[in-house]
Amino acid sequence: MDDSQYEDGLLFDGSDEEVDKSADLDREWQRRQNQFHTEKKEASAQEGFNIGFKESVLEGYNLGLVSGITSVLSCLPVDLKEELFGKQENQIKLQFLCQRVHSLPAADALKLFHAEFLAKQTVKQSEGLKLCSCQEV
Repeated sequence: MDDSQYEDGLLFDGSDEEVDKSADLDREWQRRQNQFHTEKKEASAQEGFNIGFKESVLEGYNLGLVSGITSVLSCLPVDLKEELFGKQENQIKLQFLCQRVHSLPAADALKLFHAEFLAKQTVKQSEGLKLCSCQEV
């Protein structure tokens, strides 16, 4: 054996070209492994976004409807409001509702939605526990 067959004290019966190929394969393996983990994280994040969007889009849509309808109704002429709502008390309630809806900042609306969502999740979980405990009896 000659000295060219030793690489860091190991016997290697190949050339520098084979060493380069091996290093290239190692780098390619590492790159693909990193890419897989990145894609998996991105897919998981997208799935979470899709679930959150699905759960909140109807609530946001309904809030938009309430906001738009109360705005339109509050802008009606006084005589038309009297005809539609009758008593002055009902007109005042409408005006109050309109002001409340439009004074609610988006961040506060999001907090309210989140609190309601968590409350619903808690109820679902407790119902699930009751169902499980009833089945065990």
